[in-house]
Amino acid sequence: MIYQVDIQLIKNKRLEKGYTLLQMANSLGLKGKTDYFRRESGETKFKSEELPIVCEVLDIDLKKIFVKTFLKSKHINSTAKEVSV
Repeated sequence: MIYQVDIQLIKNKRLEKGYTLLQMANSLGLKGKTDYFRRESGETKFKSEELPIVCEVLDIDLKKIFVKTFLKSKHINSTAKEVSV
């Protein structure tokens, strides 16, 4: 069992609060909205130092941003269940 970042929760909270990709990128000190979009879409992983900032901006408990996943035949199960807030 491993933990993964619940990127769907992050996206849902961002949309709920009305933040744009550019606003989130700026809060993390990224070059532009594309860099943030890549993280939120799962193309690029969030850096460990970015997660507390994302949680603070979006008002998410840091513990709720992680979901458990199980390994199957050396492959990570890519479906993460959404965590309720």
